[in-house]
Amino acid sequence: MEWLALIKKHHSSMSIFDKFFKNKNDTKCPRCLGKGNVDLNDIERLNKQLFWGPGKCAYCNGKGKVSSEMLSAISEDEVYLTTDLPKKEREVFLKNNPTSKIVAKEYAQNLELFVDEIYKLHSENKLTEKQIAEYIDSEKLDYIIKGDTIDYVKKVIKIKKSEI
Repeated sequence: MEWLALIKKHHSSMSIFDKFFKNKNDTKCPRCLGKGNVDLNDIERLNKQLFWGPGKCAYCNGKGKVSSEMLSAISEDEVYLTTDLPKKEREVFLKNNPTSKIVAKEYAQNLELFVDEIYKLHSENKLTEKQIAEYIDSEKLDYIIKGDTIDYVKKVIKIKKSEI
């Protein structure tokens, strides 16, 4: 009976439109490898451990397949394209809106600066992981981080050290 539950789950996630009008040119999503969800292996493969968490794939929107237009227009490792992105913003971004592309680039740059600053506070200013996490929390910057702040700070330091 497990197979029945799997079939029901699969069919409930597809719309009637999807069932009857599948695009034959769609290919397996390069971000989630067709699973519809991004896991830790995908995140590591795309080197986005500091920017993404496991969950529904934002590239294919959980469908497991993407159009050839999507593949040529947007890189699968685009940091800006996450499930946190509001639907309207996602639609504008996917249409290659120039302003949206600028916002995406600035978002990625700011995230990189944030990560670099965490590492700098630890390596140059000799702050502990706890001190950095407390600073992030006190400045209300924790909205950037999914999960526990101290765990994120530890992950940043570990990954940045390995890059040196």
